[in-house]
Amino acid sequence: MTDQELHKVFEKRLPTMKSHINYNSEGKEDLIQEGMLGMWESLRKDPTCKDRFVKNGIRWGMVKFARKGKSVDSDIKSFNRRNLDIEIVKTDALEQEVADFILEDKVLPVDEKVIGKISWERFFTSLTWLERRFVKARMEDLTTIEIYIKLKIGQYQYLRMRRSALAKFQTAFS
Repeated sequence: MTDQELHKVFEKRLPTMKSHINYNSEGKEDLIQEGMLGMWESLRKDPTCKDRFVKNGIRWGMVKFARKGKSVDSDIKSFNRRNLDIEIVKTDALEQEVADFILEDKVLPVDEKVIGKISWERFFTSLTWLERRFVKARMEDLTTIEIYIKLKIGQYQYLRMRRSALAKFQTAFS
């Protein structure tokens, strides 16, 4: 298909997609433009595609643009990664806290303490940096809402991290 034919298809389908573009862009000109580019790319792949395919192309065009974050006046909060609070977590210090906690328990024999320490080290080395922050927050007895706020995550990411950390915990201690 030539660019002229594609342009005709684009102009023919634009009126039906305009409301979708305006709704998702919230009136921001940069996002309107990126939505139209996403529509153009969708129609370039398949000019006879269904509306849902074009709407997904529009949305992903905007998301791709927002993730770049190169616009000076961009105020898209969900993709603004530059303002995240940076927290340096030294894994050695965290492991030392766990080791101190284990060694404080005088009831266990020394060999079980050593096995426990090795299991904790194996567990902490298997975690990603975000999972480490999550486990540390759980060890501080923070509520779910406080963890959402501290780690700046949502419910689904919280549930994925909890499930992943639990699976790694079970692997390390089995």
